[in-house]
Amino acid sequence: MSASCLTQLGFGFVIVRSKRKSAAIHVRGAKVEVRIPDFVDDQWAQEFLLSKQAWVRQKLAQQAKQHAMKPVLAQGQKILWLGFQRTITLHSHKSVELGESVIALGNGRSVPDKAQHACVIQSVLEGFFKQQAKAYMIPRTWELARLYGLDHKLVDVVFRRTKTKWGHCTSTGRIQYNWLIMGAPKAVIDYLICHEVSHLRHPHHGPAFWRCVAQFCPDYKRHQVWLRENSVALSWC
Repeated sequence: MSASCLTQLGFGFVIVRSKRKSAAIHVRGAKVEVRIPDFVDDQWAQEFLLSKQAWVRQKLAQQAKQHAMKPVLAQGQKILWLGFQRTITLHSHKSVELGESVIALGNGRSVPDKAQHACVIQSVLEGFFKQQAKAYMIPRTWELARLYGLDHKLVDVVFRRTKTKWGHCTSTGRIQYNWLIMGAPKAVIDYLICHEVSHLRHPHHGPAFWRCVAQFCPDYKRHQVWLRENSVALSWC
């Protein structure tokens, strides 16, 4: 492995050799890797990267934009709740209070000092999001399953913090949701529920599945776009 920087590129990169048969460029976490076969020299790798520099710059810009969208868990910062930005504040009450543009978090003790803010905020938010997700999404999932005539196939509704999926329906009839979805507008949450319930009938993403989704969520494509564009802003944990 060797680290390099070409002045005309304006960004650094790392050359990684292995027993692979072809070359590839990976951009992740603001880092650029040029992966090449063992027999390829550095000069060829640099020329290959130069030929792909526009694509690399685009990827770096996209990742920088996504990083900027990720919420910071601190007093005075904003977080999404049901599609609206709420300013985080701390208080000493043992509750979470929602104002028009504020989410006030309390853990039943005195307001912590700044060194403890992030831990307290994350702990209280996790509990609140999970509680609200269970309160809304479990009965809503059963309701929609009954409307579809699929409640006999639904076995359980569970929640888990996952990195790549907002929902999942197993072949045994268990539906799993990522509780961070509670930051999305209620219409988007309902789309997700509709999506997973539809998988009880169609365990694929073919035309019949999307017709099933459209039966109760005709504007599902708009909600898909919102979720794709805002997934980073929702993923504060």
